[in-house]
Amino acid sequence: MADLSSYIKENLLMASNSLSSNKLRSLLTTLGIIIGVMTVISILSLIEGMNKSVAKEIESIGPNLISVNRYEWKIGRRRRRGEKRRPPFKMRDLEAIQECPAIESACPEIYERQKVKYLDKNTSIMQITGTTHLFAFCRTVTTKYGRFISELDYEYAKSVCVIGLPIAETLFPHLNPIDKEVRIGAHKFRVIGVLEEKGGSFLGDQDNIVLIPISTFFKYFGGDNRHRRFTGNTTLNFNAIPTSTKTKELALDQMTFALRRSRKLKAGEPNNFALNTQDTLGDMYKQITGGAFIIMIVIAGISLLVGGIGIMNIMLVSVTERTREIGIRKAIGAKRKDILIQFLIEATILSLFGGIIGIGLGIGIAHFVAAVTPLDVAVPLWTVILGFSVSVIIGIVCGIYPAAKASKLDPISALRYE
Repeated sequence: MADLSSYIKENLLMASNSLSSNKLRSLLTTLGIIIGVMTVISILSLIEGMNKSVAKEIESIGPNLISVNRYEWKIGRRRRRGEKRRPPFKMRDLEAIQECPAIESACPEIYERQKVKYLDKNTSIMQITGTTHLFAFCRTVTTKYGRFISELDYEYAKSVCVIGLPIAETLFPHLNPIDKEVRIGAHKFRVIGVLEEKGGSFLGDQDNIVLIPISTFFKYFGGDNRHRRFTGNTTLNFNAIPTSTKTKELALDQMTFALRRSRKLKAGEPNNFALNTQDTLGDMYKQITGGAFIIMIVIAGISLLVGGIGIMNIMLVSVTERTREIGIRKAIGAKRKDILIQFLIEATILSLFGGIIGIGLGIGIAHFVAAVTPLDVAVPLWTVILGFSVSVIIGIVCGIYPAAKASKLDPISALRYE
């Protein structure tokens, strides 16, 4: 064991001395490895951080939320002609969903874009959402001040509203907004609550919204309680929450059956509605980031390949420069495996040195990007292990040929080499 330890130490010392005698050349040789590992680490750290942020955002819209829409959530796909003719939802469709045994709660959502004004202050055009008291449960929202829309507000179509925190800060910078009267479009509303801030990036801003009873929405912005007619581009959607995670698939089946019956679809006719879930949002996110991720990894892979070729090239040059040294070592008893191991260690040290620098720079760049942008960053241990592993593998793979060439040199010819 002692002999093995001293053997390894001797080879490491010889490799270190050889590389340190050409510091600048060694550093330049590892540039490709540094850039490649740096790119991989920084990209993976940012993507891991984004994954956690998006997962948190998706969770924030509601646990096990099922969103009932006219269309499937897709990216970059034009709707077919038949899909464009899908009829809008009616409130009776919501009633059909609420009757499903596997559904705990369901609420409507309908949108209008209007300015919100208070005295001489006003917001930009923003989303006005008509809903019911069940929205708070379905979308897991809470009020920071005041209260949420109540069942009585919905039943009696009261002119009340709950506003997002940024809106409250814009309209009431130094005032308590509760019970203040704002104007939405041409209509007056009393502020009864301010929502807790949720933030958002991938899903858009979840705070710049105004919630009003859907019955009031129908009264002021068109349509009636059965949603027979609407002016503008308003679209009615629904949110549903299953009784538990285990009943989610059952809830989807029951909702499909209930909506087909409510919308009078015949057997064999395709669904003219879509049930979108958190998994759908996750798939959309993967579609958005997947292409960019592949491109960046390809770029990083090319950098690593160039770095590996650089290491192989410099090791071949080193073999040529040290031909006499190899001949002397063989003449005094060094075996082929000793020469092979020596040059493999040198190649591995070169690559590992570049990998360590690349890992440090990659983590630093990821944190810098997170500091100057809204992006989050996470550096899991496996990314660091990956960086070390890639460096070692490249060093060994790209050092095999030069090391083998050095080990096969004839000692007599090597000693005669000038």
